[in-house]
Amino acid sequence: MEFNNSYELLIELRKKDLLKNKLKYWWPNVGTFEVVVGAILTQNTKWENVEMALNNLKRFPSSQVPSSKFQVGSM
Repeated sequence: MEFNNSYELLIELRKKDLLKNKLKYWWPNVGTFEVVVGAILTQNTKWENVEMALNNLKRFPSSQVPSSKFQVGSM
């Protein structure tokens, strides 16, 4: 079976009940600054480099990195 896009794949997985009991959000630390930065970086960067950048950000003093939670779907 071929899919034209990821939405068609999602629908098929739901039809076959393969997403039952799965987490709604797959990204660790959903709703955090890390997710926002990671999402932006992954648009034009290899995932390995995104992970490296996120790990480097974690080493900054917490006063320099925003720590507030974002509301998922609020934008």
